Amino acid sequence: MKKILVLYIVSIFIMAALFKYEIIQVSSLIGDNINEYQFDVITINSIFAGFLFTGLSIILGMSNTKSVQALIKANRIQKIYISLFVGICVNLLSIIFCIMIILSFSLIDTTFLIQAEIVMIVIGVEALIVSLVYLVNIIRSVNKNYIKLPKEVENAIKKAQKENQEEL
Repeated sequence: MKKILVLYIVSIFIMAALFKYEIIQVSSLIGDNINEYQFDVITINSIFAGFLFTGLSIILGMSNTKSVQALIKANRIQKIYISLFVGICVNLLSIIFCIMIILSFSLIDTTFLIQAEIVMIVIGVEALIVSLVYLVNIIRSVNKNYIKLPKEVENAIKKAQKENQEEL
């Protein structure tokens, strides 16, 4: 969990440096179509949040399996929930910033809000990738417990593996 937290913090600092030294210029990203840009950002964040909600429902659907129960008992499932929760929250926060900019309902500088949006998108993508890695690992562990091959197939696989090892 600490590694993931460090990843998010490092990303924030890198993005802050990119904005400070004007490597990423907000004005060049947006141009004159600020509302069109905001609607695009809302769409992207909605898609990412939807994927994360789907991942959450996959885990909840598999929560009665032995593999997931073992992860729950070992407190390893908490990492998955946290990465899903962080991703969903930053995507929703970015959507809120977009709406504030579109409605011109901001006491905060618009440039700062757009920079915060970009940082939220980056963290949202990172959270999505981390969550997907966790989900793939859970699905693999569940499949190992459920997929039982016929004895003949298992024996053929073992025989082929032995032959391959002997050839090497």
